[in-house]
Amino acid sequence: MAEPIPANLLEGLTLDSGWVVSELLEKGPDATGGAFSSSYFVQRQVNDLPIEHGFLKALDLSSAFSMPMSIVDALQHLTNAYVHERDLVLRCASERMGSVVIGIEAGEVTLTDASVNPLLRTVPYLIFERGEGDLRKVMDKKLASLEEAWVFRVMHGVANGLRQLHWSGISHQDIKPSNVMSFGDESKVGDLGRSCLRDRTGFYDSMPFAGDLAYAPPEYLYGAMPTDYWTGRRASDAYQLGGLLVFLLSGTGMTALIQKELGVAFHWSTWPYPYENVLPFVRDAFDTAVSSITETLRFDKSVIDHIDKLIRELCDPDPALRGMGSRGSRSGQHSMERYVSRFDSLAIRAQRGIKSGGVS
Repeated sequence: MAEPIPANLLEGLTLDSGWVVSELLEKGPDATGGAFSSSYFVQRQVNDLPIEHGFLKALDLSSAFSMPMSIVDALQHLTNAYVHERDLVLRCASERMGSVVIGIEAGEVTLTDASVNPLLRTVPYLIFERGEGDLRKVMDKKLASLEEAWVFRVMHGVANGLRQLHWSGISHQDIKPSNVMSFGDESKVGDLGRSCLRDRTGFYDSMPFAGDLAYAPPEYLYGAMPTDYWTGRRASDAYQLGGLLVFLLSGTGMTALIQKELGVAFHWSTWPYPYENVLPFVRDAFDTAVSSITETLRFDKSVIDHIDKLIRELCDPDPALRGMGSRGSRSGQHSMERYVSRFDSLAIRAQRGIKSGGVS
């Protein structure tokens, strides 16, 4: 009989800080991320205050035994990744980043179950504020009518979250629907596990691209590394922000749409030459993909024009041109400042039924 997974045995426990672990969450068939952790809903009540609800992520140290490396190296890998995320989460909370999911607590709980390997009875965890779920869980009902204002509110929240992270020298690197959490009319950036840092060496700095390759900018898929580390990381965040808009409008990511339009000879799995040589063909595929999105939209033409411009700016296949819509701003290229303002203006106008011709 296989040994129980310690991270799956927290249900019903009361943590030292008063949190009650109430429900182990099953991973759905389309779940992404979380391969080395288990998730729970938690709640607590302090004195006569309202019940506080949270989301707990428990580190699965037992997964080290199935990793293709020595057990010592595997345990070090898992614990280093946990410490990396823990420190970032608490840093963002201390800096009061309102558009980043709040980390409430980091700690450890020790199990008493005799069936658990004694070496694995201590389970590290993180507790976050709890929302309605990620975008995948809320977008079906929203996109049934493709609420224009909702799309722009989501984009405003994510752009603002990226702005706050960038201000603090953090690049997210893994913006995708499962990492955007819904809190009523507000959306926040979550899961900092793959983030990279400007001011010090981070856990994932050595990886060419730290996030989910299905949402990666095309230059990384062709093996083209940025010459400037921080500029390249922010360019990736800009691409993934634009890719999120594409997903909300089409149900498919930008990278997948580019791949669909690429000829086999120019695909990243077969192209043997430098990225700059294939860039014209990638741009052709990109242009076709963007047109295929905007042609299906039933919004006002002025709104479609804004969407077209935003996608082309944020997802430009040339990272040197990406985010150039912010050229001239004091914050420079790849800054989220202007995009926060633009998505906010579009959301307000859509909410009020105002045509969006004046948003720049």
